[in-house]
Amino acid sequence: MSWSWSIFLWGLGGSFAIEMVSLLSEMRTRSGNVSAYYKNPTYWIVRVAVMGIAGGLAVAEDASKPLLAVNIGASAPAILQLLAQPPKSS
Repeated sequence: MSWSWSIFLWGLGGSFAIEMVSLLSEMRTRSGNVSAYYKNPTYWIVRVAVMGIAGGLAVAEDASKPLLAVNIGASAPAILQLLAQPPKSS
């Protein structure tokens, strides 16, 4: 695996796009207003960190094309939530 800034940025962009779609949806359902957490700086610090991780995941997956990197970046929150879940006991 070699580091690629362009793949990193495409992955970051995919995560950013998901956040913008979520924000737009929030504004539409609340008549242009947003929830308090969108106004909290801690929320945005965490989201920027997730965007960075999304870019890193795209590089780690060795995404060969920009669209693949965007897809990985957009999927990053779901991927991270799955990784954070405790293992299921049998």
